[in-house]
Amino acid sequence: MSKIYEIDRSLYKKIEMYPTNDKFIFTTKGKQSVIAVDNSNGQFFVEDFSNKTKALIYLVNDSFLPNDVEKEYKENKTKYKNYKKIVSSQNDYFIDRDLYDRDFLDFDNNKKYRFDIDIGYGRKSFKSTIKDALSLASNYESDLVFNDRLIYSPLGFEWEYNKNLVKRYLGKNFFDNNKHLPYVFKDDDCIEWLNKNKEIKI
Repeated sequence: MSKIYEIDRSLYKKIEMYPTNDKFIFTTKGKQSVIAVDNSNGQFFVEDFSNKTKALIYLVNDSFLPNDVEKEYKENKTKYKNYKKIVSSQNDYFIDRDLYDRDFLDFDNNKKYRFDIDIGYGRKSFKSTIKDALSLASNYESDLVFNDRLIYSPLGFEWEYNKNLVKRYLGKNFFDNNKHLPYVFKDDDCIEWLNKNKEIKI
């Protein structure tokens, strides 16, 4: 049986281009209406619904048409109240399908995430924004790992593969100067963070 994943609507076109044989509920933050997609047989059937419960009813009842959904919703919607136990998250989708294509990753530049980095004395874990993590990895020419997935590798990935990710989060002028670095070197083994409020513990 195909799994059902709730995915942000911004990734709809990406998944439409490279679909897996799953079922999807595409949602938009702050909006009730959703898109339900059944691609369990590789045919990418699409239906619009006014809420997530209706989309779920459509996807779990293989023989239902949209009119059947409306009737089922009116008569038995409490039967589908355990939505989160049936529908898997977007992050589950990435892990289940081994997707670490960075087009599927969506970092908030103002939010801190947990990363891993190898800066010469073993892998270390740290928490920072994607901007600071990429700056650090770029400077040390180190692999950057997020959720056990290698997302940036100056020495391992093709140049363009790294560059596209950097341009997305650090801007196209990132490589033209050193002003992007969030720290200065005190000596060969020590760096000092320019903004003490966002000091990264490695």
